[in-house]
Amino acid sequence: MVGIQRAGLKGAQVINHEMFYDSRGYFKYAFQAGDLMSGGVDGYEVRQVNHSYSLKNVLRGIHREPWQKVIYVPSGIAEICVVNLILGHEEFADYFLITVGDFVGGRKAVYVPQGFGNAFHCLEDTHYINLVSKKFKDEGRLGARWDDPLLQINWTHARDPILSAQDMAWHPLGDRINDFDGVGNAL
Repeated sequence: MVGIQRAGLKGAQVINHEMFYDSRGYFKYAFQAGDLMSGGVDGYEVRQVNHSYSLKNVLRGIHREPWQKVIYVPSGIAEICVVNLILGHEEFADYFLITVGDFVGGRKAVYVPQGFGNAFHCLEDTHYINLVSKKFKDEGRLGARWDDPLLQINWTHARDPILSAQDMAWHPLGDRINDFDGVGNAL
């Protein structure tokens, strides 16, 4: 049995499949092609699967790419942030946080629509998988700082996270608001 639920922002979804346990452990589907269609999302096809490994306290993002993605954390625990970065949208700059990963109740997938940004903070060493709808290209990617004053994200545990040089270099979103158009592509 699959449960699809709206995840705090129009278009974003949380996918929760039933787990099947026996004496060996468990089995579950991380993602099935029909999941999003039953949640009202049409046209999503996986074109590339990305896998990253991050140490405890690493925070990656906020990144907005010109594609859709489904996120799954098979090992470790991560707090995921999904933020609407579509200029002109009624929910622009709104976000939600969800903790997912290797704990009871945490084995969920998260759907991020095109034009939305996402980030994740690792609460322990974490494997992070995302299934994206387009092959990776650096063009069209934008980002925001994890502590951007416009977004005011209330991270549960992030106080002094480990960041990449790229993620530290993003200028405040309010200073470059016109970089974001209404369809999720960089101008």
